[in-house]
Amino acid sequence: MEFIVSLTKSIIEMISKMLLDWPIGSVLGVILSGAILIVIWLVLSEIFCLIDSCFLPIQKSMGEVREKEFTPAHITYISVYDAALKTSRMQPVYHSDEWMVTVEMQNKGQPVEVDLEIEKELFEKISKDTPVLVDYVTGRFSGSIYPKDLMLA
Repeated sequence: MEFIVSLTKSIIEMISKMLLDWPIGSVLGVILSGAILIVIWLVLSEIFCLIDSCFLPIQKSMGEVREKEFTPAHITYISVYDAALKTSRMQPVYHSDEWMVTVEMQNKGQPVEVDLEIEKELFEKISKDTPVLVDYVTGRFSGSIYPKDLMLA
């Protein structure tokens, strides 16, 4: 805990010194502050999702498949800066096959659409308007639907 406090103090001190150094330091200070706030936001939102959806009883609901989508495996490229060589290089990122379905189900009397990634075998067995059974958890704070599994009805 002491380490976190000292790290936080040193970061705040560094940013405050940067903001006083006009123009480059101020611009870098604002960019660094924004990046830190974005990281904090992402971490807190993930923690919220965990607290909102973990250790709750799994519920079941009937639904119907509204859409099916298959995305074949593919490679995308991102630019990565190499500081040692002071150049950018293209880094390949592999994306495996993905089988997604959109299911419309009832939650508290309201129709809700959820997206689920499923296995190839199940994807081939179902078609549009196929009745399915969805395992899901309802968030304890947000009331959001967190789908867990899908089975043929």
